[in-house]
Amino acid sequence: MITRTGDAGGITDRLTGANPTWVGLRWGLLYGPVTTGVLAAAVALPHAGDSAGTAVTRAWLLSGYAIALGVGVVIFGRVIDWWGVRTCLALGSAYMLIGAAVCLAGGSPSTLLAGRMVLAVGSAAVVPAVMSMSAGVDPADRGRVTAMVAAMMALWVAMAPLIGGVVTALAGWRAALVLPVLSVVMAPAVIRNGHGRARRREGRVDGFGALLLTVCAASILGVLHARLVTTTLVLTLAAIAACSGVWLWWWIRRRDDAVIPTGLVDALVLRVCVVAACVYAVLFGMSTVVAQALAGRGWAPMAAGAVLVPGAIAGAVLARQRRWNLDREIQLTVVLVVLAMVQISALVLGPVPPVLVAAAGGAFIAVSVGHLVIASLVNAVSPDARGGTAGLVYFAAFAGGAAGTAVVAASRDEAQALGSMALVSLIGAVNAVGGQRWQRHH
Repeated sequence: MITRTGDAGGITDRLTGANPTWVGLRWGLLYGPVTTGVLAAAVALPHAGDSAGTAVTRAWLLSGYAIALGVGVVIFGRVIDWWGVRTCLALGSAYMLIGAAVCLAGGSPSTLLAGRMVLAVGSAAVVPAVMSMSAGVDPADRGRVTAMVAAMMALWVAMAPLIGGVVTALAGWRAALVLPVLSVVMAPAVIRNGHGRARRREGRVDGFGALLLTVCAASILGVLHARLVTTTLVLTLAAIAACSGVWLWWWIRRRDDAVIPTGLVDALVLRVCVVAACVYAVLFGMSTVVAQALAGRGWAPMAAGAVLVPGAIAGAVLARQRRWNLDREIQLTVVLVVLAMVQISALVLGPVPPVLVAAAGGAFIAVSVGHLVIASLVNAVSPDARGGTAGLVYFAAFAGGAAGTAVVAASRDEAQALGSMALVSLIGAVNAVGGQRWQRHH
């Protein structure tokens, strides 16, 4: 069970009679299926053929899911701040079930895309819920809980491509697209064991701000698909993105309950948002590149998923390692620089499967270490704002992931995609080391 106690940081949850490792395990099992939304689908979609629609539709089944996940994280982050984890998980479970049903029952690609978007919004509830619960644990137990959640997330990331390949081979590609609904299985257990926070305070979610955020993010994502659509559509989407972005900025600056609280946005948070966006862009982008490359070379979905497992397991091991002498931000910087070197070597040697798989493995390691960097930021935030902070950071993460899949989909070939991912890795490394220096001086 969990009891509530006060400390210098506000209200925390002290684990009494519960092993922190087992608590982290349960939260990791709740979080894990979210990672299959893009990683498992990336393995499944190359085998869907014309049933998944045009190239644009197939690209949106990945990148659209990621951006809906990001917007949903922001919304549910505010839901937690106002109404608590229980309400957040209950609403998210309902959306996941509805979205999965639409995906499985719908016949047309547009219906499938709509179901995926609803499923993504529901899955988004899990992310700020787990982050908020982890950050709220008593400092004496928080390290073990956070490490186990990171390790479980890394293991899910490791197995997601293989799970997608197995499900595609046994039940078809459509079943692989609804795997995030597995989070619904663990949600009642998490709440029943006393891990769901009760309501904190009355309030409402900023629906109009969420709409502006959705329009702006989706328009920017559409621009990134430039090679797949007409010039007129790209210019129209760019104009919509600019207008909705300016309107959103004006909107959040005049409201205390805005979907993105302006009080949370400072130099450090912005740096962490950039790091999160780059890490997830590389993860989703590299997973998509590898899945498409291997499918194009005749690999079966199960084999394509299996070759990604070793690198992802390495990420899980590193997430559990607490004896490193380097700061977490420096660890992440080193991983991202090495990853960029591997991606650049793929340009020199050619996109051969061993180099592609090595680059994907580096992306899995980066996201595992990056999760610890993100968690350390959320841990330092006031309890009443943790949901909103987690929502903002993970919106940046999943928006970056959506951008990564969009850039890959719009690339002329594998070499161009790898070059783009190498640049993103270096940008993430610069911001990771910059954030570490900023913390030391402030």
